[in-house]
Amino acid sequence: MHSILRKWSVWLLLALVSALPHLTAGAVSPTTADAMHLSAQGYFHYRLGRLMEVQGMSREALVQYRRAASFLQHGCELGRAEARVEMALGRFDEALRSVKEAEALCPDDLELLAVHAEILLARGEPTAAEALLIEPASHTGSPSRLTALLGQAQISRGRPEEAVATLSARAAQDTLSPEMAFLHARSLAVLGRSEESLSELQRAYRLEPSNGATVALLAQTLLHAERYVELVSLLEEVTRSLTARQDEFVSLGRAYAATGRYEEALTVLAEAEQTWGENERLLVARGSVELASGAEEIGMQTFERILVLEPDSVVALNFIAYHWAEQGTNLETALEYATRATELVPLNPRVRDTLGWTYLGLGRGLDAVRELEAAVDLGGSEPLIHEHLGDAYFHVGRTADATAAWLRALELEPQRPSTLQRIDRMGRGSASSD
Repeated sequence: MHSILRKWSVWLLLALVSALPHLTAGAVSPTTADAMHLSAQGYFHYRLGRLMEVQGMSREALVQYRRAASFLQHGCELGRAEARVEMALGRFDEALRSVKEAEALCPDDLELLAVHAEILLARGEPTAAEALLIEPASHTGSPSRLTALLGQAQISRGRPEEAVATLSARAAQDTLSPEMAFLHARSLAVLGRSEESLSELQRAYRLEPSNGATVALLAQTLLHAERYVELVSLLEEVTRSLTARQDEFVSLGRAYAATGRYEEALTVLAEAEQTWGENERLLVARGSVELASGAEEIGMQTFERILVLEPDSVVALNFIAYHWAEQGTNLETALEYATRATELVPLNPRVRDTLGWTYLGLGRGLDAVRELEAAVDLGGSEPLIHEHLGDAYFHVGRTADATAAWLRALELEPQRPSTLQRIDRMGRGSASSD
């Protein structure tokens, strides 16, 4: 039901847009008599842009805002709107220019200041954002949005203690602000205060259940804590709403699968496909559930289907290659897939790990060492990568290096069974040779 309503709302907006040439014909004559009519046309375009922006149609919204600017004097509200959608489109330089032009007209507009700070954060400039916010956010009665953005800048700068100090007092004061509760939760999570973070996330969700970022972090937190009953309950509630997003259906599917409810997982993912069509994210989720349920052949066919739709899908290429390398089957094709994935994202340590592991399956030990060392050098800190590197070292006879790599895997995950077995086998082998 909600998918039909969502489509109808988009169709209605598009119909309005197609009718605009007829609605505005002859409306651009800048006479005094037409002034009120021109203003009304500008406001119409602005409101249509706002509707599109809320629907996530940023590109179309920007067109309407620029049409509105041809009828209206460029001011604070329109400047903010243009900057917001330019930022949503990833046009950060244009967004920054728009917000600065608006600030020249409205230097005391705190909403513009907040948009300016958001753009700086999106551009990866938390230091500049903090400098912009530190003074106005300290004023009594300043908008909570400024405090929230200041806390976000401090988190981005790796200073969660300061972020907690900034946000805690304001969160206690602004008990009805979902944004403040959300950012307070993020800062608490960075400090490892998981129960407090979860409590704040739950409060943020109660205050604004339609906020996708809150739902995503709350679901991730519940999943990490293995609180599956609460996770399923949350996501079932979210996916019943008219504003439910694809990612929330995917998360519910994964939550069902985590509790062994594979049929329900596949049903909810099929419902999502009816709304959003076949796409990489949904097919990855479906394939993962199929494999987890034991339907290996069907699951692999689903991942192969991704490559029909998206031949350069790194996720599918890497997954299929790694699966085959683990199984010791189709290794030549696995090498082709892993090589393609590495060419697409050469700095990804997991992808380099898959390539190295495939080389090792083919008996090409030196190539495996090269790729697995690269995976570690690129920041691969997962115990599995170090375990694989130890295997490659062992294959080429570098037993001391193999032991060091396996011990590093144990540092990252103490009592890791597969690594302990490797070290034990090596120890028994050394004892036998003595």
